[in-house]
Amino acid sequence: MMPISPKRTSLSVLKPEKNKDSVVDVDQSYINAAIGLAGAGIGWVLRIIWAEIKDLQKVDDQIFEKVNKLEVFVAGAYPTREELRHEFAEVNAMLHAIDQKLDRKADK
Repeated sequence: MMPISPKRTSLSVLKPEKNKDSVVDVDQSYINAAIGLAGAGIGWVLRIIWAEIKDLQKVDDQIFEKVNKLEVFVAGAYPTREELRHEFAEVNAMLHAIDQKLDRKADK
């Protein structure tokens, strides 16, 4: 009598069979790698954009501070009423002199 040996199974039996009907047979790890690379690229671009936005915000804050300092400087340089009255009195005197000269020319 012949001894009965246990049936040997290879690992190929445990693997799922490949679809013979599909034109392209792509392993899932390739798809995962492609999605991972695309995600890494998009993340890198977004990181660069975020860093540039932060730099622009810092520059914007600096410009805002400069404008505020300029507003204080300009607001402190307003002339007083007395200075304006003196200047307008001089302008009125000049206009009055011009008017008199025009009147003398018209009389001739």
